[in-house]
Parts: sequence; structure tokens; C-alpha cells
Amino acid sequence: MRKIRRRVELRTDEEKINWLKRKGEDAGFRLTDVRIKEAVENAVVHSSSKQFGRRGRDDKKMTFGAVVFEGILQVTDAEKFRESLKTGIGTGKAYGFGLLSIAPVKED
Repeated sequence: MRKIRRRVELRTDEEKINWLKRKGEDAGFRLTDVRIKEAVENAVVHSSSKQFGRRGRDDKKMTFGAVVFEGILQVTDAEKFRESLKTGIGTGKAYGFGLLSIAPVKED
């Protein structure tokens, strides 16, 4: 029998940053200069309102805690990273979550 696992919202900035670090390992990138402080220089977590959706045939209600990450990352596997840009990361992609937006770092 398959065990049903319940997803739990990540509530603290540390939990959210750690989630992104774990996802980055599978997605071909790593975070750089990440600190968990109120004034984080290179990574900032912005929490926004909750989003709701429905799951499959059973039409069960799903709740997503939205967050936007800003910061600097380093690509460690170009092929995996390209695929992650196309497909996203995380589990709420059908609801617009897990999308990656990137820009080159400006060098002084």
C-alpha cells in the first residue's frame, strides 16, 4: 500500500532558502553568498499571499505558500540548468510556481 505524504508549507526564511538549495542541486545550480538576515545582500525572500488550486480526479483543495527568491546563483551543470529553466522546479508548476527568471550578473 502506498503511503500518502502530506506537503507542509515552509514558514521560515531558513526553511525556504534550504529548499531552494536542495532544488538547485537537482536543477544544475548552487546559491552563492546566501545569508538569512533581515538585510540579505544577495538573496531575499519575499512572502506573498497563499494561492489555491484543485488536484486531479478527487478534486481535493491544495494550498500553496507563494515566495519569490532574488539572489545570485552559479550554474554547476549547464544541461540540467537549461532543462530546469524550461520545466521549472518544485511541485506547483501547474499553478505558476517554480518558475525561474535569470539575468547575467553585472560586473563592475
